[in-house]
This record gives sequence, C-alpha cells and structure tokens, in this order.
Amino acid sequence: MNDNFNMPTPSGVYAITPDVSARWSSSAILECTEAILEQGVKWVQLRQKKLLVQCSDVRSLTDEYLMLAEGFGEMCARHQAHLVLNDIQPAMIAQLSLATVWGVHLGRDDGRLDVAKEQLPLNCGIGASCYDDVQRAKVAVSHGAHYIAFGAMYPSRTKPLAKTCSMEMLRQGCLLGVPVVAIGGITVSRVSELLKAGAQAVAVLGALYDGDCDGGDHVGDDERHLNVTQPNPEAVAKRAARWVEAMSGCND
Repeated sequence: MNDNFNMPTPSGVYAITPDVSARWSSSAILECTEAILEQGVKWVQLRQKKLLVQCSDVRSLTDEYLMLAEGFGEMCARHQAHLVLNDIQPAMIAQLSLATVWGVHLGRDDGRLDVAKEQLPLNCGIGASCYDDVQRAKVAVSHGAHYIAFGAMYPSRTKPLAKTCSMEMLRQGCLLGVPVVAIGGITVSRVSELLKAGAQAVAVLGALYDGDCDGGDHVGDDERHLNVTQPNPEAVAKRAARWVEAMSGCND
C-alpha cells in the first residue's frame, strides 16, 4: 500500500500529449497544452516515446525533449497543475531542472515499480499502467503506486491494437485502495459510466488535441468553423472546456 498520504493524485481530466511529429511540433504541443490548462485541467502527462528512444541517462536526452520538459515544468507551475513524465528513466528525474514535476508513469516495459520508487526523489509519485489486469494492479499497489490506470476502455484510434478492458475489471481495480485513471477511446458521453464504476480521472489524448479522433461526440458546432487540420489552440481550448464541464457535471 502507498506510504505517502499527502501525495496529490489524479482527478478529473488527465491530458496526455501527442508525440512530436510532422503535424505536432514542440511549440504546437506547448501552445495547445497551455490552452488546455487555461480551462482548468490540472493533470498533464508529457509522453514522448519517439524523442526518448535509447535514452538511458540525462546526457542522452535530446535538446528538443529538454526544451519540452522545461517548458512543461514552467507551464504547470504557472497553472498549479501536476506534470507526469512518461517513457523517461526514473533516475533521470532528480537530474532534470524542472520548475515542477509530480513524478513518472510506468508501463509494462518500463521496469519494476519498486526499483523506480527507490530511484525517484522522495516527493515524486508513480503511476502505473495496468491495462486489463487486476493482478498487475495489485502488484503495483503493493509496490507503492500512487495511482493505477486501466484501459483501453473502448476501441481507440490512438492505440488500435490495445486490448480493451471490461467495466467489471475497472470496478475491481477501483477497490484496491488507490485512485484509478481510465484511458482509451473515451468520449464525453462515456465519462459518466466510468466515474460510476469508480474511476477518479479519465485520460484523454486524441479527443483533446485532435478533436474527432476516438469518437463522434466531441467536436462542437462552435468549433467547426475553425481550422482543425493543423494544431489549433482555440479548438483545443473549446474541447478542454467541454471535458472539464462534463467531469464537473458528473461529480455534482
């Protein structure tokens, strides 16, 4: 069980960044994430698998990743939001000069959680992907995970090959004593059933940053006139506002 009772844990909308690509430049990711945080989102995960390939220590990090991480740290500090780093070696966290960082998120290929906990600064948290596996979740919790994530909850274009997690599996995970984040194929209309099952937060990538990606109910009439073929902070802000409103409505 977790031994840090004062550690903040995810709730509400949990934004996950797109990878840097021809479509998504570093500056576009920063600008659109700022638009999301301005709408009241308090959790954001910087996930950059392509920039972190074969990065084993801080010296091997690219200038682009360091610029992004530092920019995210400053931005999250400004908005009093929590920054989670994915795909980075936990031992690197202490060597990064970030204005703020909550901690790391670990997947099945990111090493043992108990080892990561020993490598992190004392004030850093750990989240763990548990996919559709309650046994994996139990191990993560026993090793000190501050939150666990289940999914894909629904078919997802972001990860089309991901195995879906049943609602019953999510319910079982929500009984393990730490907050649960639901992820994968989530649209605004699906938020209510996930929260009723016990999820404390919903993780969103495509539905925030790219609009009509994992479903058909999150592009509003008020943004159809905007240019959404390229990253558009105004369109992203409108989507973020709808997500925050949906989460607030379900919690009322």
